[in-house]
Amino acid sequence: MQTHLQIQLDPPGEEGLLKLHFPVELPILVSVPPYWGDYGIADRSTPVIRWANKQARINVGRFSQEIPSIAHTFAEFLTTLVTIPGLEALQAASRYSLTLRVGRCFDRLEIAHQVVRLLLHAFYPIYIADGTPIVLEGKLENPTANPAETQRSTV
Repeated sequence: MQTHLQIQLDPPGEEGLLKLHFPVELPILVSVPPYWGDYGIADRSTPVIRWANKQARINVGRFSQEIPSIAHTFAEFLTTLVTIPGLEALQAASRYSLTLRVGRCFDRLEIAHQVVRLLLHAFYPIYIADGTPIVLEGKLENPTANPAETQRSTV
């Protein structure tokens, strides 16, 4: 078993976007038509049940984790995710990363902590149950830190 789970946070790039890289596989996350536009995969206006059912159908047999009550798990994940203060939308997802759109006046690091805890609780509860330390690492927004330094934050 790993001594800790390290999650990478990209340095601030395009305004409002926060990208997290995970060392574990993430479920396949896609938008639900007619949910088109520049909002990405999901936000507060996404129809939760429809979205959760689609994620459940797509992930059965494709996601490396077995999830009991899969549609319920996705519905709970989305409902909690889109109500995190400052999080505007789940913009994009890949096998090992999530891109989130964050409001300009909010703390990216705090939002990253909340998203990581939520994702692990929903899809990898073993890391929480066994007390594995979760470390968020990257170029964090800290005006007093050396910009060339990588900072670490425990989730």
